[in-house]
Amino acid sequence: MKTIKYYNPKTNSYQTSQVLSIEGDIVHCLNVKANYNYQESLQNLRRLQNEPNPNWHNQTIKKPLVKLNF
Repeated sequence: MKTIKYYNPKTNSYQTSQVLSIEGDIVHCLNVKANYNYQESLQNLRRLQNEPNPNWHNQTIKKPLVKLNF
């Protein structure tokens, strides 16, 4: 299954979305927990993979904001 995981620094956990389809630069997703469909730019997802996240829990290893599993 193709998924996208978004990191929530407040809860120190990931929220998972299922990838429904990819059309060019647009990724159609389903937020599994909220049963909500949305679209995300593939370019934006790649940018978020490399963005630093707030280290609210004093972790020695910072988790990436987005994990892609295509």
